[in-house]
Amino acid sequence: MQAVLLAAGVGQRLGIDRPKCLLEIGGKSLLKRHFEVLESVGIDKLFVVTGHLRQMLAQAISQAAPKFTVEQIYNPNYRQGSAVSLVAALQRADQSQPLLLMDADVLYEPSLLTELARAGGNALLIDPDFEPGPEPVKVCIKDGQVVEFSKSVDSDLDYDQIGESVGFFRIASGSLSTLAGCCDQAIVDHGVAVPHETALRDGMLSGQLSMNTLQTNARPWLEIDFPQDIERAINQVLPAIDDRG
Repeated sequence: MQAVLLAAGVGQRLGIDRPKCLLEIGGKSLLKRHFEVLESVGIDKLFVVTGHLRQMLAQAISQAAPKFTVEQIYNPNYRQGSAVSLVAALQRADQSQPLLLMDADVLYEPSLLTELARAGGNALLIDPDFEPGPEPVKVCIKDGQVVEFSKSVDSDLDYDQIGESVGFFRIASGSLSTLAGCCDQAIVDHGVAVPHETALRDGMLSGQLSMNTLQTNARPWLEIDFPQDIERAINQVLPAIDDRG
Protein backbone atom coordinates (compact mmCIF):
# COMPACT_ATOMS: atom_id res chain seq x y z
CA MET A 1 0.00 0.00 0.00
CA GLN A 2 1.11 3.56 -0.67
CA ALA A 3 0.30 6.96 0.83
CA VAL A 4 0.45 10.64 -0.06
CA LEU A 5 1.18 13.27 2.59
CA LEU A 6 0.32 16.80 1.50
CA ALA A 7 2.92 18.96 3.27
CA ALA A 8 3.64 21.79 0.85
CA GLY A 9 1.57 24.58 2.41
CA VAL A 10 2.84 27.74 4.08
CA GLY A 11 0.58 27.66 7.13
CA GLN A 12 0.29 31.44 7.33
CA ARG A 13 -2.46 31.36 9.95
CA LEU A 14 -0.13 29.65 12.42
CA GLY A 15 2.70 32.12 11.94
CA ILE A 16 5.44 29.54 12.50
CA ASP A 17 8.97 29.24 11.09
CA ARG A 18 8.67 25.63 9.91
CA PRO A 19 6.34 23.41 7.89
CA LYS A 20 3.23 22.58 9.91
CA CYS A 21 4.03 18.88 10.02
CA LEU A 22 7.22 19.69 11.95
CA LEU A 23 5.25 21.11 14.85
CA GLU A 24 6.16 19.17 17.98
CA ILE A 25 3.28 17.98 20.13
CA GLY A 26 4.37 16.24 23.28
CA GLY A 27 8.01 16.23 22.20
CA LYS A 28 7.35 14.54 18.87
CA SER A 29 6.65 16.13 15.50
CA LEU A 30 3.46 15.45 13.56
CA LEU A 31 5.68 14.06 10.80
CA LYS A 32 7.27 11.52 13.14
CA ARG A 33 3.84 10.53 14.40
CA HIS A 34 2.62 10.02 10.82
CA PHE A 35 5.63 7.83 10.09
CA GLU A 36 5.00 5.62 13.11
CA VAL A 37 1.35 5.04 12.22
CA LEU A 38 2.11 4.45 8.54
CA GLU A 39 4.70 1.85 9.49
CA SER A 40 2.11 0.09 11.65
CA VAL A 41 -0.42 -0.16 8.79
CA GLY A 42 2.14 -1.61 6.39
CA ILE A 43 2.81 1.26 4.01
CA ASP A 44 5.49 0.38 1.44
CA LYS A 45 5.96 3.84 -0.06
CA LEU A 46 5.09 7.36 0.97
CA PHE A 47 5.01 10.36 -1.33
CA VAL A 48 5.55 13.60 0.56
CA VAL A 49 4.64 16.69 -1.45
CA THR A 50 6.90 19.50 -0.26
CA GLY A 51 7.01 23.21 -0.97
CA HIS A 52 7.42 25.76 1.80
CA LEU A 53 10.81 25.31 3.57
CA ARG A 54 11.36 22.03 1.75
CA GLN A 55 15.02 21.75 2.81
CA MET A 56 13.97 21.77 6.47
CA LEU A 57 11.40 19.09 5.79
CA ALA A 58 13.86 17.00 3.79
CA GLN A 59 16.29 17.03 6.70
CA ALA A 60 13.57 15.94 9.12
CA ILE A 61 12.56 13.07 6.82
CA SER A 62 16.18 11.91 6.61
CA GLN A 63 16.61 12.05 10.38
CA ALA A 64 13.39 10.14 11.00
CA ALA A 65 14.59 7.28 8.77
CA PRO A 66 11.26 5.45 8.36
CA LYS A 67 11.25 1.79 7.39
CA PHE A 68 9.29 2.44 4.19
CA THR A 69 10.45 4.31 1.10
CA VAL A 70 9.84 8.05 1.06
CA GLU A 71 9.79 9.95 -2.21
CA GLN A 72 9.76 13.71 -1.89
CA ILE A 73 7.94 15.59 -4.63
CA TYR A 74 8.69 19.29 -4.74
CA ASN A 75 5.83 21.45 -5.91
CA PRO A 76 7.31 24.82 -6.96
CA ASN A 77 3.77 26.16 -7.18
CA TYR A 78 3.05 25.38 -3.54
CA ARG A 79 1.47 28.79 -2.95
CA GLN A 80 -1.29 27.77 -5.34
CA GLY A 81 -4.07 25.34 -4.39
CA SER A 82 -3.41 21.87 -3.03
CA ALA A 83 -4.99 20.23 -6.10
CA VAL A 84 -1.75 21.05 -7.91
CA SER A 85 0.19 19.19 -5.21
CA LEU A 86 -2.11 16.17 -5.41
CA VAL A 87 -1.75 15.98 -9.20
CA ALA A 88 2.03 15.89 -8.81
CA ALA A 89 1.77 12.96 -6.40
CA LEU A 90 -0.76 10.99 -8.42
CA GLN A 91 1.52 11.19 -11.44
CA ARG A 92 4.12 9.20 -9.47
CA ALA A 93 1.79 6.76 -7.72
CA ASP A 94 1.58 3.06 -8.56
CA GLN A 95 -1.75 2.66 -10.35
CA SER A 96 -2.04 -0.96 -9.19
CA GLN A 97 -2.09 -0.18 -5.45
CA PRO A 98 -4.62 1.56 -3.20
CA LEU A 99 -3.52 4.85 -1.72
CA LEU A 100 -4.01 6.73 1.54
CA LEU A 101 -4.34 10.48 1.02
CA MET A 102 -3.52 12.56 4.10
CA ASP A 103 -3.30 16.16 5.18
CA ALA A 104 -0.04 16.61 7.08
CA ASP A 105 -1.34 18.94 9.80
CA VAL A 106 -3.49 16.46 11.74
CA LEU A 107 -2.92 14.92 15.19
CA TYR A 108 -5.00 11.76 15.58
CA GLU A 109 -5.66 8.49 17.35
CA PRO A 110 -3.69 5.88 15.32
CA SER A 111 -6.61 3.46 15.03
CA LEU A 112 -8.38 5.97 12.79
CA LEU A 113 -5.80 5.45 10.06
CA THR A 114 -5.63 1.71 10.73
CA GLU A 115 -9.36 1.36 10.13
CA LEU A 116 -9.20 3.50 7.01
CA ALA A 117 -6.30 1.49 5.57
CA ARG A 118 -8.22 -1.76 6.07
CA ALA A 119 -11.42 -0.47 4.48
CA GLY A 120 -12.40 -1.68 1.06
CA GLY A 121 -12.83 0.53 -1.98
CA ASN A 122 -12.86 4.30 -1.56
CA ALA A 123 -13.46 5.65 1.93
CA LEU A 124 -13.19 8.77 4.04
CA LEU A 125 -13.26 9.51 7.76
CA ILE A 126 -15.91 11.78 9.24
CA ASP A 127 -16.54 13.09 12.74
CA PRO A 128 -20.27 13.63 13.46
CA ASP A 129 -19.43 15.42 16.74
CA PHE A 130 -17.94 18.63 15.36
CA GLU A 131 -18.18 22.31 16.17
CA PRO A 132 -20.29 24.18 13.57
CA GLY A 133 -18.67 27.11 11.84
CA PRO A 134 -17.03 28.22 8.60
CA GLU A 135 -13.81 26.19 8.98
CA PRO A 136 -14.83 22.50 9.08
CA VAL A 137 -15.18 20.70 5.76
CA LYS A 138 -18.62 19.17 6.13
CA VAL A 139 -19.63 15.83 4.69
CA CYS A 140 -23.38 15.48 4.11
CA ILE A 141 -24.80 12.02 3.45
CA LYS A 142 -28.18 10.96 2.11
CA ASP A 143 -29.13 7.28 1.90
CA GLY A 144 -25.47 6.32 2.21
CA GLN A 145 -24.26 8.64 -0.55
CA VAL A 146 -22.19 11.81 -0.15
CA VAL A 147 -24.35 14.74 -1.32
CA GLU A 148 -22.09 17.56 -0.14
CA PHE A 149 -18.43 17.96 0.75
CA SER A 150 -17.70 21.57 1.49
CA LYS A 151 -17.15 24.18 4.18
CA SER A 152 -20.56 25.65 3.36
CA VAL A 153 -23.83 23.76 3.07
CA ASP A 154 -26.98 25.12 1.46
CA SER A 155 -29.80 25.48 3.97
CA ASP A 156 -32.21 23.59 1.70
CA LEU A 157 -29.91 20.58 1.13
CA ASP A 158 -31.60 17.28 1.99
CA TYR A 159 -29.37 14.93 4.00
CA ASP A 160 -29.71 12.49 6.89
CA GLN A 161 -26.14 12.56 8.26
CA ILE A 162 -23.48 15.24 8.59
CA GLY A 163 -19.93 15.20 9.91
CA GLU A 164 -16.57 16.92 9.56
CA SER A 165 -13.97 15.45 7.24
CA VAL A 166 -10.80 14.40 9.07
CA GLY A 167 -8.81 15.00 5.88
CA PHE A 168 -7.83 11.34 5.37
CA PHE A 169 -9.02 9.25 2.41
CA ARG A 170 -8.52 5.76 1.03
CA ILE A 171 -8.49 5.67 -2.76
CA ALA A 172 -8.83 2.27 -4.41
CA SER A 173 -6.33 1.43 -7.15
CA GLY A 174 -9.04 1.56 -9.81
CA SER A 175 -9.96 5.11 -8.81
CA LEU A 176 -6.53 6.74 -8.89
CA SER A 177 -6.79 7.80 -12.52
CA THR A 178 -10.33 9.03 -11.89
CA LEU A 179 -9.13 11.22 -9.01
CA ALA A 180 -6.30 12.57 -11.16
CA GLY A 181 -8.83 13.47 -13.84
CA CYS A 182 -11.02 15.20 -11.26
CA CYS A 183 -8.02 17.26 -10.13
CA ASP A 184 -7.16 18.25 -13.69
CA GLN A 185 -10.76 19.25 -14.38
CA ALA A 186 -11.05 21.18 -11.12
CA ILE A 187 -7.96 23.20 -12.04
CA VAL A 188 -9.49 23.95 -15.44
CA ASP A 189 -12.88 24.86 -13.94
CA HIS A 190 -11.74 26.77 -10.85
CA GLY A 191 -8.14 27.80 -11.50
CA VAL A 192 -4.79 26.75 -10.04
CA ALA A 193 -5.68 28.06 -6.59
CA VAL A 194 -8.31 25.32 -6.14
CA PRO A 195 -7.90 23.04 -3.08
CA HIS A 196 -7.82 19.29 -3.55
CA GLU A 197 -11.06 19.04 -1.55
CA THR A 198 -12.87 20.65 -4.49
CA ALA A 199 -11.61 17.94 -6.82
CA LEU A 200 -12.78 15.29 -4.37
CA ARG A 201 -16.14 17.04 -4.04
CA ASP A 202 -16.62 17.21 -7.80
CA GLY A 203 -15.76 13.54 -8.11
CA MET A 204 -18.13 12.46 -5.33
CA LEU A 205 -21.08 14.60 -6.36
CA SER A 206 -20.77 13.58 -10.01
CA GLY A 207 -20.73 9.92 -9.07
CA GLN A 208 -17.23 9.33 -10.42
CA LEU A 209 -15.85 8.68 -6.92
CA SER A 210 -18.17 6.63 -4.75
CA MET A 211 -17.06 6.92 -1.12
CA ASN A 212 -17.80 4.80 1.92
CA THR A 213 -17.82 6.82 5.15
CA LEU A 214 -16.17 5.69 8.37
CA GLN A 215 -16.99 7.47 11.61
CA THR A 216 -14.42 8.53 14.18
CA ASN A 217 -16.60 7.16 17.01
CA ALA A 218 -15.30 9.66 19.58
CA ARG A 219 -11.67 8.88 18.83
CA PRO A 220 -9.65 12.08 19.26
CA TRP A 221 -8.14 14.04 16.39
CA LEU A 222 -7.43 17.66 15.51
CA GLU A 223 -6.46 19.61 12.41
CA ILE A 224 -3.96 22.28 13.44
CA ASP A 225 -4.63 25.56 11.64
CA PHE A 226 -4.48 28.27 14.30
CA PRO A 227 -2.24 29.05 17.30
CA GLN A 228 -5.01 28.04 19.70
CA ASP A 229 -5.08 24.63 18.02
CA ILE A 230 -1.54 23.98 19.21
CA GLU A 231 -2.56 24.62 22.81
CA ARG A 232 -5.60 22.40 22.41
CA ALA A 233 -3.48 19.66 20.84
CA ILE A 234 -1.04 19.68 23.77
CA ASN A 235 -3.53 20.05 26.60
CA GLN A 236 -6.56 18.11 25.36
CA VAL A 237 -6.12 15.99 22.26
CA LEU A 238 -2.77 14.36 22.99
CA PRO A 239 -3.73 13.40 26.57
CA ALA A 240 -6.96 11.89 25.17
CA ILE A 241 -4.95 9.89 22.62
CA ASP A 242 -2.53 8.70 25.31
CA ASP A 243 -5.41 7.68 27.59
CA ARG A 244 -6.76 5.43 24.83
CA GLY A 245 -3.48 3.88 24.56
